[in-house]
Amino acid sequence: MPLLAPTPRRPRWHRLVVSGVESAGPDLVIVTLDVPEEARDAFIRYDAGQYLTVRVDTPGGPASRSYSIATAPSAARATGRIRIGVTVVPGGQVSPLVARWAPGTDVDVLPPLGDLVLTPRARGPVLAIGGGSGITPVVAIAGEWVETGRDGRLTVVHVARDDERAMFAGELAALAEAHAGSVELLPVRTAVHGWPTEQSLRRLLGDRLRGGPVLVAGPEGLVRVVEAAADGPVLSEVFHGGHPD
Repeated sequence: MPLLAPTPRRPRWHRLVVSGVESAGPDLVIVTLDVPEEARDAFIRYDAGQYLTVRVDTPGGPASRSYSIATAPSAARATGRIRIGVTVVPGGQVSPLVARWAPGTDVDVLPPLGDLVLTPRARGPVLAIGGGSGITPVVAIAGEWVETGRDGRLTVVHVARDDERAMFAGELAALAEAHAGSVELLPVRTAVHGWPTEQSLRRLLGDRLRGGPVLVAGPEGLVRVVEAAADGPVLSEVFHGGHPD
């Protein structure tokens, strides 16, 4: 009998192909990646809320960054495509290169990872808050919520500076309108409403902060405010907007 547990396999890089790059606002892009048949098992069996890690060649050598997935897993299985949301940091090492990708570009990508996910048995009410590009994993969670017919209501709070910088705003609005009984959308625009505080979130959300699971993705300031406002545990992921990506 072996005395040591087998060493876990390290994730392996796969080659995916860019099929589209779409502007989503100032310094925001949505990249669509085609998953080849030989990589399907590694890439389309993920959980909504996870991210991909991409590797690019830069003047300083290879560099990698992680970007959240906006595609619901059920949609990825049906289409063989995955979308990621990218904030383009002026002067950054990686994101400006990603924004210049063209259809047909080969990209090295690691399979999905991440813990900002709901359990398979999770039911509403659920509160999911996304700020800036942190709305990206929330889009996947909302899409999967609808596709799998989960019971109860998912409330999505979309925090952005203004409508021009509200990534995926149209997609979320259409989803909430088509599935009003299961998805509720609450837009917050900081240029109009100010930055969320513990008090303003409690006024806006009321019992939604107490009724069930709470997820938040975005800048650290937003994550900390949500943690302070919620009455229970918060599943969170900090998006470092100042990261030299």
